[in-house]
Amino acid sequence: MLLLVAVAFVAGVVTALSPCVLPALPVVLAGTATGGSRRLIGVAVGFVLGFTLFTLSLTFALRAIGVSPTSLRNAAIALLVAFGAALLIPRLDARLGEALAPLGRLGARMPTSGGDGAAGLAVGGALGLVWTPCAGPIFAAIAAAAASGGAGPTTFAVLAAYSLGAVLPLVAVGFGGQRLARRLGARARALRPALGALMVAAGAILFLGVDTRLTETVTRDLPGYTETLQSLERTDAVRRRLPDVTGAGSGAPPLVEAARGAEPDQPDPLGLPDAGPAPEVRGITAWFNTRRPQTLRQLRGRVVLLDFWTYSCANCLRTLPHLADLHRRYARDGLTVLGVHTPEFLFEAEPGNVARAVRDLDVPYPVALDASYRTWLAYGNQYWPAHYLIDRRGHVRDLYVGEGGYAQTEALVRRALGLPPADIAEGPSERPGHNVGQTPETFLGHARLMRLASLQPLRRERRAGYAPPLRLPTDGVAFDGQLTVLAQEVVAGRDAAVEINFRARDVFLVLDGNGQRRLGRVLLDGRPLAGPRAGADIGPGGALTVEGARLYSLVNLPRRGTGRLRVELAPGTRAFSFTFGSGSQEQPARPRT
Repeated sequence: MLLLVAVAFVAGVVTALSPCVLPALPVVLAGTATGGSRRLIGVAVGFVLGFTLFTLSLTFALRAIGVSPTSLRNAAIALLVAFGAALLIPRLDARLGEALAPLGRLGARMPTSGGDGAAGLAVGGALGLVWTPCAGPIFAAIAAAAASGGAGPTTFAVLAAYSLGAVLPLVAVGFGGQRLARRLGARARALRPALGALMVAAGAILFLGVDTRLTETVTRDLPGYTETLQSLERTDAVRRRLPDVTGAGSGAPPLVEAARGAEPDQPDPLGLPDAGPAPEVRGITAWFNTRRPQTLRQLRGRVVLLDFWTYSCANCLRTLPHLADLHRRYARDGLTVLGVHTPEFLFEAEPGNVARAVRDLDVPYPVALDASYRTWLAYGNQYWPAHYLIDRRGHVRDLYVGEGGYAQTEALVRRALGLPPADIAEGPSERPGHNVGQTPETFLGHARLMRLASLQPLRRERRAGYAPPLRLPTDGVAFDGQLTVLAQEVVAGRDAAVEINFRARDVFLVLDGNGQRRLGRVLLDGRPLAGPRAGADIGPGGALTVEGARLYSLVNLPRRGTGRLRVELAPGTRAFSFTFGSGSQEQPARPRT
């Protein structure tokens, strides 16, 4: 549990550094700038309590007493607006101060007076009720536990750590605002009306749901740094412990367990790994854009693209136009796009809210409300958005997590429908220059393995067979053939290879022939690496000779680029880590092996 608590704390800090925090900043700044340290502490404590209780404890309490989560959220927004109005209208100062008296001896004065802990507690608690973070796997597991009734002490501890991490950047904003106010001295009082108007505007934005659209607009053209920062949550060590949060027990998710990497029992034009029968859509509390419930059994014979999403997720919102386009263009050819709306928060579980979002977002295909997370848990899913491609036999054939990959998804859909290949334009997240950067050093041993893309479960310290996915996410790594994954390296067996989807100019790989001269081969985007793009250790036809334990130069592009690199290894070869550079003059030092 300690690992999950530590990673949850870091994950909370990361999500508070993302654009999802933008709607909260005016509230924190206006609610603390004219107060003292007690108010700032009150905001922090109130936020942690409000966010934690609303996410977990209040889930069951609200269901028991029949209170609408949306009503509670609107009440919290109204409280924030009241604080803002009190900064604008002095008469409201005393009245709101009296209303805060039941909070205890922390103080009962308005936020316009000095160091008022009660006011800060109220502002922070209200903010905790309405804030929607950019969720990674940690928060997804917490939400699943809350919705499915599997929350326990571990879930509460992890969420508390997540909340503490999220509040730290907000406290830093409030502290900065207070320091600025102290520097201004008496002139700071002139800022109170502007701060009040700012808080009222923030409340209106939250009430109208504009915060989600605002976040989506801000992040549309920014690099996906949040996803990069959340990579710690996706490590194998964390993923193995996530069932402790959901209460689902240990072991791999059902879909991963079903992935055998076996050859199909009949000729297969898709040429994709077969993850077995897709779990049925289950536990649905409401349907939208369809007159009757949809089941995968009924859809047998059609290709299904199943999309897990939620309407407060900015990443999900950016994928919706592409899914809608696929629905309109290929429905007559046998494609069914099926949205599974699995909520992060209680207000997203209300059918009326989801119906409004489906209508406002112009979603044209059927959408299922998975309020109890039964379908989510059946798939062992951990991400918003996540797209599962299901063939006509009802088998899962591809999984794509996150944004992007639109052209590849359409190509797979066409192939699954039996349509001929076609020229497909890039999606907006695949434009040249988007998410620029360089792939970080990538270790292959399980002790520091990250960004592994595989439908097969990872087998530590023993030989196992792997199959790479057709597509790799940016910076993703995959295994192929027989390999033994040790703590620091992988040892090649029969037909072994490692692959990586890199962003760099130069690519290096630490290899060891294990006392012998071993021959391998290197391919870039499916073709043997040769010519001026080949690194110093690549021979004709992409040949790679591994003798001693050292850093081998594989790729040397004329300028920084991207590509899928495949390194085929002879049995007995040891591979440790990929490193990258932006020019041949920047060859990294050889890591220790």
